[in-house]
Amino acid sequence: MEATVLPRVFEWKGMRLSDPNPSVSLEGVKSLLALEYPEIGNAKIKGPEETAEASVYKVEASYGRKG
Repeated sequence: MEATVLPRVFEWKGMRLSDPNPSVSLEGVKSLLALEYPEIGNAKIKGPEETAEASVYKVEASYGRKG
């Protein structure tokens, strides 16, 4: 029996984003993705949810409160 490492995939606003660098932590991935999608910088990453093809992480917006 062989163990296989599933690729990480990140879901954001209906899009599936591939892992920009499999060797970095989730916080590192968040920083890298925030370069293209600035809202991800304040988002939360939840998961993974394992599928047959990948480990799927949900990126959820985190809105602050003023006042």
